Amino acid sequence: MSRWVTTAIALAATFLGGWWLGQYVSRPEIVERVRVETVFYERPQPFAVTERLVAVNVPRMLFAPADTVDRTVVVGDSVQITVTERTLEYRDSTYYARVVGPVVGPMGPRLDYFETYNKTVERVQLVREPYAWELGPALGAWMTSDGSGVWVGAYARRTFGRFSVSASAGYDPHKKSAFGQIEAGVALWRK
Repeated sequence: MSRWVTTAIALAATFLGGWWLGQYVSRPEIVERVRVETVFYERPQPFAVTERLVAVNVPRMLFAPADTVDRTVVVGDSVQITVTERTLEYRDSTYYARVVGPVVGPMGPRLDYFETYNKTVERVQLVREPYAWELGPALGAWMTSDGSGVWVGAYARRTFGRFSVSASAGYDPHKKSAFGQIEAGVALWRK
């Protein structure tokens, strides 16, 4: 009876060890790469220009050359004048920008340059393909109407997609003889 218990424990340990190693080997690996790409735009051309008139209060002052006047004289409170306010819109497939400012003579708002820092995160999942060849130690038990036995040895397996062929060889200490087995199988379900 103790031989059967030992055999069952050895088979269970072999099964659990193989299951644990299989989980470790076939676990997918996820690699993340972060890439920051700097894009520099110098003096882009606007795609839309909008202007509107805005009334602003400007202090009324007496302007005179500096060599003739030693101080500035403010005459009255302020004068309301109309100034053009210009809106410039810039757009590309990677950015949108808007600039607003007054237009005074040849001076007006403009966007000289700007930079964008595009961040790209790549997630690569590496999944190992199942191995075509397997070699390893083997432990087994056999039972027929004529008797039973336990054997220890090695196995080799070759997998062709869902079809597999394996061979095992070992020694049966109960019968004191060599043991050999050839097996072929087709996987009907996988997870």
